[in-house]
Amino acid sequence: MPENLIELLEGPDTTPPWVVPDFLCQNEVMILAGEAGAGKSMLTYTLSMALASGILWLERPLEAQRVLYCDEENPYWTRRQYARWAYRGLGCPPKATLAKNLWLEPLQLTNAGPGGWQSRLCQLAQAHKPNLIIIDTATPACHIDDENDNGEATRAVTKLRGAMLNAAPGCSMIVLRHARMEPESGKYKPRGATAWIGATDCTLLHSNTRGQPATKDPAKAGLRNTKLAVGKVRAFGLREPIYINPHWIETENGRGMVLELRQSNDEDEKEQVN
Repeated sequence: MPENLIELLEGPDTTPPWVVPDFLCQNEVMILAGEAGAGKSMLTYTLSMALASGILWLERPLEAQRVLYCDEENPYWTRRQYARWAYRGLGCPPKATLAKNLWLEPLQLTNAGPGGWQSRLCQLAQAHKPNLIIIDTATPACHIDDENDNGEATRAVTKLRGAMLNAAPGCSMIVLRHARMEPESGKYKPRGATAWIGATDCTLLHSNTRGQPATKDPAKAGLRNTKLAVGKVRAFGLREPIYINPHWIETENGRGMVLELRQSNDEDEKEQVN
Protein backbone atom coordinates (compact mmCIF):
# COMPACT_ATOMS: atom_id res chain seq x y z
CA MET A 1 0.00 0.00 0.00
CA PRO A 2 1.35 3.49 -0.82
CA GLU A 3 1.85 6.02 1.97
CA ASN A 4 -1.07 8.36 2.58
CA LEU A 5 0.45 11.53 1.12
CA ILE A 6 -2.35 13.83 2.36
CA GLU A 7 -1.87 12.54 5.90
CA LEU A 8 1.88 13.15 5.61
CA LEU A 9 1.42 16.77 4.51
CA GLU A 10 -1.45 17.95 6.69
CA GLY A 11 -1.26 19.18 10.27
CA PRO A 12 1.59 20.72 12.25
CA ASP A 13 5.11 19.33 12.45
CA THR A 14 5.46 16.89 15.31
CA THR A 15 8.33 15.88 17.54
CA PRO A 16 9.41 12.26 17.03
CA PRO A 17 9.43 9.74 19.87
CA TRP A 18 12.90 10.12 21.32
CA VAL A 19 15.12 7.52 22.93
CA VAL A 20 17.44 10.37 23.96
CA PRO A 21 15.98 13.87 23.42
CA ASP A 22 17.56 15.81 20.53
CA PHE A 23 20.08 13.01 20.14
CA LEU A 24 18.53 9.73 18.99
CA CYS A 25 14.93 8.96 18.05
CA GLN A 26 13.19 5.61 17.76
CA ASN A 27 13.83 3.15 14.92
CA GLU A 28 17.22 4.61 14.01
CA VAL A 29 20.72 3.15 13.81
CA MET A 30 23.49 5.48 14.97
CA ILE A 31 27.19 5.04 14.29
CA LEU A 32 29.32 6.38 17.15
CA ALA A 33 32.90 6.49 15.89
CA GLY A 34 35.54 7.27 18.48
CA GLU A 35 39.15 8.34 18.36
CA ALA A 36 41.45 6.08 20.39
CA GLY A 37 41.42 7.27 23.99
CA ALA A 38 38.37 9.52 23.66
CA GLY A 39 36.34 7.20 25.88
CA LYS A 40 33.50 6.04 23.65
CA SER A 41 32.86 3.00 25.85
CA MET A 42 32.65 5.14 29.01
CA LEU A 43 30.28 7.46 27.17
CA THR A 44 27.94 4.60 26.26
CA TYR A 45 28.27 2.83 29.61
CA THR A 46 27.13 6.07 31.23
CA LEU A 47 24.31 6.49 28.70
CA SER A 48 23.10 2.92 29.18
CA MET A 49 22.93 3.28 32.98
CA ALA A 50 21.27 6.71 32.81
CA LEU A 51 18.66 5.48 30.32
CA ALA A 52 17.97 2.32 32.32
CA SER A 53 17.52 4.45 35.44
CA GLY A 54 15.55 7.31 33.87
CA ILE A 55 17.91 10.10 34.98
CA LEU A 56 19.79 12.97 33.34
CA TRP A 57 22.52 12.29 30.78
CA LEU A 58 24.45 15.27 29.39
CA GLU A 59 21.61 17.48 30.66
CA ARG A 60 19.01 15.48 28.73
CA PRO A 61 16.13 14.12 30.83
CA LEU A 62 15.54 10.44 30.09
CA GLU A 63 12.58 8.17 30.68
CA ALA A 64 13.53 4.76 32.05
CA GLN A 65 13.86 2.30 29.17
CA ARG A 66 15.33 -1.14 28.60
CA VAL A 67 18.90 -1.35 27.28
CA LEU A 68 20.85 -4.28 25.86
CA TYR A 69 24.60 -3.61 25.91
CA CYS A 70 26.68 -6.09 23.88
CA ASP A 71 30.29 -5.49 24.93
CA GLU A 72 32.42 -7.34 22.41
CA GLU A 73 35.67 -5.47 23.02
CA ASN A 74 36.42 -4.90 26.69
CA PRO A 75 37.76 -7.68 28.96
CA TYR A 76 36.12 -8.50 32.29
CA TRP A 77 38.14 -6.24 34.59
CA THR A 78 37.74 -3.28 32.23
CA ARG A 79 33.97 -3.84 31.93
CA ARG A 80 33.71 -4.08 35.68
CA GLN A 81 35.57 -0.83 36.27
CA TYR A 82 33.73 1.08 33.52
CA ALA A 83 30.42 0.02 35.07
CA ARG A 84 31.53 1.11 38.54
CA TRP A 85 32.86 4.47 37.38
CA ALA A 86 29.66 5.18 35.43
CA TYR A 87 27.39 4.03 38.27
CA ARG A 88 29.10 6.20 40.89
CA GLY A 89 29.36 9.18 38.54
CA LEU A 90 25.58 9.06 38.00
CA GLY A 91 24.96 9.24 41.75
CA CYS A 92 24.47 5.51 42.34
CA PRO A 93 20.95 5.05 40.89
CA PRO A 94 18.86 2.22 42.39
CA LYS A 95 20.47 -1.12 41.64
CA ALA A 96 17.10 -2.86 41.41
CA THR A 97 16.05 -0.53 38.58
CA LEU A 98 19.34 -1.07 36.78
CA ALA A 99 19.09 -4.83 37.11
CA LYS A 100 15.56 -4.72 35.71
CA ASN A 101 16.30 -2.52 32.69
CA LEU A 102 19.96 -3.04 31.74
CA TRP A 103 21.52 -6.24 30.42
CA LEU A 104 25.27 -6.33 29.90
CA GLU A 105 26.06 -9.25 27.59
CA PRO A 106 29.82 -9.67 27.09
CA LEU A 107 31.33 -11.47 24.08
CA GLN A 108 28.02 -13.09 23.13
CA LEU A 109 28.34 -12.12 19.47
CA THR A 110 32.09 -12.53 19.08
CA ASN A 111 31.84 -16.09 20.39
CA ALA A 112 28.50 -16.90 18.77
CA GLY A 113 28.00 -20.58 18.01
CA PRO A 114 25.82 -22.25 15.37
CA GLY A 115 23.67 -19.77 13.51
CA GLY A 116 26.23 -16.98 13.76
CA TRP A 117 26.28 -13.60 15.46
CA GLN A 118 22.99 -12.35 13.96
CA SER A 119 21.08 -15.35 15.30
CA ARG A 120 22.57 -14.77 18.76
CA LEU A 121 21.71 -11.06 18.67
CA CYS A 122 18.14 -11.90 17.65
CA GLN A 123 17.89 -14.27 20.62
CA LEU A 124 19.16 -11.58 23.01
CA ALA A 125 16.77 -8.99 21.57
CA GLN A 126 13.87 -11.43 21.83
CA ALA A 127 14.73 -12.30 25.44
CA HIS A 128 15.24 -8.76 26.74
CA LYS A 129 12.98 -6.69 24.45
CA PRO A 130 15.21 -3.61 24.71
CA ASN A 131 14.35 -0.10 23.57
CA LEU A 132 18.02 0.53 22.81
CA ILE A 133 20.76 -1.88 21.73
CA ILE A 134 24.42 -0.85 22.02
CA ILE A 135 27.05 -2.77 20.05
CA ASP A 136 30.61 -2.22 21.33
CA THR A 137 32.24 -2.55 18.79
CA ALA A 138 31.18 -3.42 15.24
CA THR A 139 34.23 -5.29 13.93
CA PRO A 140 34.35 -8.14 16.48
CA ALA A 141 30.56 -8.20 17.01
CA CYS A 142 29.72 -8.54 13.31
CA HIS A 143 32.72 -10.77 12.53
CA ILE A 144 34.05 -8.25 10.00
CA ASP A 145 36.96 -9.69 8.01
CA ASP A 146 37.75 -6.64 5.87
CA GLU A 147 36.91 -3.25 7.40
CA ASN A 148 37.21 -1.61 3.98
CA ASP A 149 34.72 -3.89 2.22
CA ASN A 150 31.53 -1.91 1.51
CA GLY A 151 29.56 -5.03 0.65
CA GLU A 152 30.46 -6.65 3.96
CA ALA A 153 29.52 -3.46 5.83
CA THR A 154 26.15 -3.23 4.07
CA ARG A 155 25.34 -6.85 4.87
CA ALA A 156 26.28 -6.29 8.52
CA VAL A 157 24.00 -3.25 8.85
CA THR A 158 21.14 -5.18 7.22
CA LYS A 159 21.58 -7.98 9.76
CA LEU A 160 21.71 -5.48 12.63
CA ARG A 161 18.45 -3.88 11.48
CA GLY A 162 16.91 -7.33 11.20
CA ALA A 163 17.86 -8.13 14.78
CA MET A 164 16.16 -4.92 15.96
CA LEU A 165 12.82 -6.33 14.77
CA ASN A 166 13.02 -8.86 17.61
CA ALA A 167 13.32 -6.12 20.25
CA ALA A 168 10.70 -3.71 21.62
CA PRO A 169 8.67 -1.70 19.06
CA GLY A 170 10.63 1.39 18.02
CA CYS A 171 13.95 -0.07 19.17
CA SER A 172 17.03 1.94 18.19
CA MET A 173 20.69 0.97 18.04
CA ILE A 174 24.07 2.59 18.66
CA VAL A 175 26.99 0.86 16.95
CA LEU A 176 30.46 1.80 18.16
CA ARG A 177 33.30 1.94 15.67
CA HIS A 178 36.84 3.26 15.65
CA ALA A 179 37.66 6.57 13.99
CA ARG A 180 40.77 7.88 12.29
CA MET A 181 42.00 11.31 11.29
CA GLU A 182 42.23 12.12 7.60
CA PRO A 183 45.75 13.49 6.99
CA GLU A 184 44.56 15.91 4.30
CA SER A 185 41.75 17.60 6.24
CA GLY A 186 42.76 16.90 9.83
CA LYS A 187 39.20 15.77 10.53
CA TYR A 188 37.99 12.50 11.97
CA LYS A 189 35.88 9.94 10.14
CA PRO A 190 34.81 6.35 10.86
CA ARG A 191 37.54 3.91 9.97
CA GLY A 192 36.99 1.57 7.03
CA ALA A 193 34.10 1.15 4.61
CA THR A 194 31.95 4.20 3.87
CA ALA A 195 28.85 1.97 3.65
CA TRP A 196 28.64 2.06 7.45
CA ILE A 197 27.69 5.72 7.07
CA GLY A 198 25.47 5.38 4.03
CA ALA A 199 23.47 2.42 5.35
CA THR A 200 22.74 3.94 8.79
CA ASP A 201 20.75 6.95 9.95
CA CYS A 202 23.21 9.15 11.81
CA THR A 203 26.91 9.35 12.56
CA LEU A 204 28.62 11.00 15.52
CA LEU A 205 32.37 11.43 15.86
CA HIS A 206 33.84 11.31 19.37
CA SER A 207 37.31 12.86 19.62
CA ASN A 208 39.68 14.55 22.04
CA THR A 209 39.78 18.35 21.86
CA ARG A 210 42.50 20.93 22.09
CA GLY A 211 43.30 22.74 25.31
CA GLN A 212 43.37 19.69 27.55
CA PRO A 213 42.97 20.19 31.31
CA ALA A 214 46.06 20.24 33.48
CA THR A 215 46.89 16.80 34.83
CA LYS A 216 48.15 18.37 38.07
CA ASP A 217 44.51 18.63 39.11
CA PRO A 218 43.62 15.28 40.76
CA ALA A 219 40.02 15.67 39.59
CA LYS A 220 41.23 15.71 35.98
CA ALA A 221 44.12 13.24 36.17
CA GLY A 222 44.13 10.89 33.19
CA LEU A 223 41.09 12.57 31.58
CA ARG A 224 40.73 14.69 28.46
CA ASN A 225 37.98 16.98 27.24
CA THR A 226 36.15 15.53 24.26
CA LYS A 227 33.77 16.54 21.51
CA LEU A 228 30.82 14.82 19.86
CA ALA A 229 30.62 16.15 16.31
CA VAL A 230 27.85 15.51 13.81
CA GLY A 231 28.95 13.49 10.79
CA LYS A 232 25.50 12.67 9.42
CA VAL A 233 21.95 13.37 10.54
CA ARG A 234 18.53 12.84 8.97
CA ALA A 235 15.44 14.89 9.86
CA PHE A 236 15.92 14.58 13.63
CA GLY A 237 18.93 14.27 15.88
CA LEU A 238 21.98 16.13 17.10
CA ARG A 239 22.69 19.27 15.02
CA GLU A 240 25.50 21.03 16.86
CA PRO A 241 28.68 19.67 18.48
CA ILE A 242 28.60 18.64 22.12
CA TYR A 243 31.63 19.43 24.27
CA ILE A 244 32.16 17.14 27.24
CA ASN A 245 34.13 17.78 30.41
CA PRO A 246 34.87 14.53 32.28
CA HIS A 247 36.03 14.60 35.88
CA TRP A 248 36.48 12.24 38.79
CA ILE A 249 34.52 12.27 42.02
CA GLU A 250 35.26 10.37 45.20
CA THR A 251 32.39 8.48 46.82
CA GLU A 252 32.25 6.26 49.89
CA ASN A 253 32.43 3.30 47.51
CA GLY A 254 35.31 4.58 45.39
CA ARG A 255 36.00 6.78 42.41
CA GLY A 256 33.31 7.71 39.89
CA MET A 257 33.38 9.53 36.54
CA VAL A 258 31.06 12.44 35.79
CA LEU A 259 30.46 13.61 32.22
CA GLU A 260 29.36 17.23 32.07
CA LEU A 261 28.54 19.49 29.16
CA ARG A 262 30.84 22.47 28.73
CA GLN A 263 30.85 25.56 26.56
CA SER A 264 33.19 25.61 23.59
CA ASN A 265 36.26 27.80 24.01
CA ASP A 266 38.73 29.57 21.74
CA GLU A 267 40.77 26.40 21.23
CA ASP A 268 37.64 24.53 20.16
CA GLU A 269 36.80 27.24 17.66
CA LYS A 270 40.30 27.04 16.20
CA GLU A 271 39.86 23.29 15.88
CA GLN A 272 36.60 23.73 13.92
CA VAL A 273 38.26 26.21 11.53
CA ASN A 274 41.23 23.92 10.98
